[in-house]
Amino acid sequence: MLSDYRKRLSGVVMRLKDHLENSKVQIDRIDDYYRRLKESENIKGVVGFLRLLIQGNGSDQIPLIYKGNIQVRTGLEVFKKNYMLLFISGLDSIGDEILLLNSIYNRLQDNPQEVIKGFKKEDFKILWIPIVDIWDEVAKNQFRILKESMKWYVLEYFSELPGVGIIKNRLNYVDNKPIVSVINPQGEIMNENAMEIIFQWGFDAFPFRKVDGDDLFKKWAWFWNLMKKVDINIEDMKRDSYIFIYGGNDPKWI
Repeated sequence: MLSDYRKRLSGVVMRLKDHLENSKVQIDRIDDYYRRLKESENIKGVVGFLRLLIQGNGSDQIPLIYKGNIQVRTGLEVFKKNYMLLFISGLDSIGDEILLLNSIYNRLQDNPQEVIKGFKKEDFKILWIPIVDIWDEVAKNQFRILKESMKWYVLEYFSELPGVGIIKNRLNYVDNKPIVSVINPQGEIMNENAMEIIFQWGFDAFPFRKVDGDDLFKKWAWFWNLMKKVDINIEDMKRDSYIFIYGGNDPKWI
């Protein structure tokens, strides 16, 4: 009977130890989040901002940066003086976003010395930061396949990102909906999410600040006002719909 009591007591002690260990892990995560949140208010450069998002403490896994199949040996330092377009997403249903950002990348490479609105194209870099709950072999293989389709920089980090809380709360990454955050070389957020204006205007929205989208909307307001007169339901069009406009002075051609 005493032996049974000892066994039950031993089981209780083991469960208590497990509970204490899990509690310590959760407390450490909370402490780390608030530390990162405080540091995010006094960032020194874009590399410092990126470290808050993806670099752990102590002996944690080292984040690897790739461009194509080539690992960038300098790691995050490669972005030291750049404006960053941070493409943050899960692994599912991001084909359209990849195609769009590949087109943006191509435009950045075309005449990279060109200055638009005071910004030089070659100063802008794109980095994919995948957010995945469980990095099993299926997820890792899916990641590698997606990486092959990207022309720009990719983060490889097969663990929960240390700064995922900052990504969700400072950059408003919610419900696994892909975003493109624009960060300047000082580590300041220029646009929490430029995805919508990039989808709407493409490279014309460069350098992808909110004001750039607003300016384009104002520039083309006359056109949309005219279209509303033609079709009052035009604002309800789906993203994959198209408008064909034709006309001229020759009625035979029309």
